[in-house]
Amino acid sequence: MSAHEPGQGPPTTALVVDVDGVVSPTGRAGPLAWGDAVVAGHVFGPVLVSPGLCRALDELAARPGVTPLWLTSWTAAMRKAMDPFPGRTWPELVSDPDDPDLDWWKWAALCRWLDSNPEIARVAWCDDQLTDANLVGLRSPYRPAPPAADSVDAPNGTAVIHTELARRHIDARLFAPPTTRGLTPADVKLIAAFLTPPRGAEPVSARP
Repeated sequence: MSAHEPGQGPPTTALVVDVDGVVSPTGRAGPLAWGDAVVAGHVFGPVLVSPGLCRALDELAARPGVTPLWLTSWTAAMRKAMDPFPGRTWPELVSDPDDPDLDWWKWAALCRWLDSNPEIARVAWCDDQLTDANLVGLRSPYRPAPPAADSVDAPNGTAVIHTELARRHIDARLFAPPTTRGLTPADVKLIAAFLTPPRGAEPVSARP
């Protein structure tokens, strides 16, 4: 799958976004960081969304060279039923039913997409599951698990993601907001700075 509709110029950066815990906090009992939360719809209860965050994500997706992608268990129909909601025209990455893989379907789906889009040099990935605690035992798709004797020294958790993306010469930033908080204005500023580094700035390699 290859897509680059919202922005202009060559697609060299991917903005990858989850829904639960990112666009819409879950399990929260207080106000959102954006201060403008509304009920966008209902999925097993009310879905809280910030119109300000929606606008900010759509603006990031429209930057030159940026390809936005949904990587979420939310279906297109579920997202379409929400209002407001970002990314109305963003393509989505899905699991491969012929590949029961592995440790985490999202990681496998992203790697498959990167295989088909070798021009991508930067990835900003927003998912509340991108923590070492959630990704214990994660390994790179298409690579066998390390022998038990080597498992202590093998990359683990988010280090697996950074190592694999660095191997692909991709500069990556992982944004893992607390599930009950979602992305904040401060997070969006960091994402924006990564998507469009200052002119003349040296790229920072993805850490192993």
